[in-house]
Amino acid sequence: MEREAYDSRINAVIVCSTGLGMSRFLEQEVSDTYHDKINILQVMSLTKFEQTSISVPLVLSTVNIVGYSGNVVTVSPLLEQIDKKKINIAIERILINNRSYRIFSHLISLNQIYVNEQLSNANQVISFLGKELINKEFAKSGVIESALEREEISSTVIKNMAVPHSKVKYIIKPSISILLNKNGIEWGNKKVYLVFFIGLNNSVIEKSKEIYKYFSKLIYPEFIKKACKCNSSEEIYELIMRHLKEVSK
Repeated sequence: MEREAYDSRINAVIVCSTGLGMSRFLEQEVSDTYHDKINILQVMSLTKFEQTSISVPLVLSTVNIVGYSGNVVTVSPLLEQIDKKKINIAIERILINNRSYRIFSHLISLNQIYVNEQLSNANQVISFLGKELINKEFAKSGVIESALEREEISSTVIKNMAVPHSKVKYIIKPSISILLNKNGIEWGNKKVYLVFFIGLNNSVIEKSKEIYKYFSKLIYPEFIKKACKCNSSEEIYELIMRHLKEVSK
C-alpha cells in the first residue's frame, strides 16, 4: 500500500531563471515537504522549459511563465508558508481531476465500442447496444424498451451525437457503450455520427457529477471530427483516452 501511494505521486518540474543555484534549494524543500505527493522529474531553466514540449501535471516556478496551459505555481526558492498553501491547493485540484478521470475512464472498455455503418436509425442502434449489454450481463431485459421510451419523451441528441439511456433499475454493471457510423444515423429529425449509451445505476449515481464533467469534454465538434476519422474500435478507444488525459492535466 505504501509503494502504491508512493508511485501515485504527481509528476512535476521545477523552473527558474537559470536552472541552477537557488532552484536546488527549492528542489530540496519540495522533496522534504512533499516526498509522498510530488515526484520531481527535472529542474530546468525558463529558456529550456520554453524550448521543450514537456507536459507535466504540475510546474513549480520561481519566475513567471506565460503561455503555458498547465498547472503552474509561482513560488519562492525558499518555499515559504504561503507557497506551501498554493502548492497544496494545486495538488488537491489535480487529485480531484485524476479521481474524476478514473471514474469516467473505467466506464469505457474496448469491447463495448463499435464501428457499424449498417445501423442507420435510432431504434436500430438502441436495440443493438441494448442487446449487447444484456448478452454481456451489463443490463437486464427491459433496458431497450426503457431507452426507447426515454427517446419518446425528448430526444437525447447533443450536437452531432446522441446519448440514449435507460432507467437505473435495468443496469447491472455501469458502463458507457459507444457506436460510430460515419455515414450518419437518423435520430428523429437530426443526424448523428456518434452514440454514447449511458448505463448508470445506483452504485455510481453519487459520482454522476464527476462522470458528466468528463463526458462534457467529448461533445465538442473537434472531437467528433477526429472520431469520425477512426476506422476501428481500438482507434476510438485510444482517441478518447488520449483526449481525456489531455484535458485532465
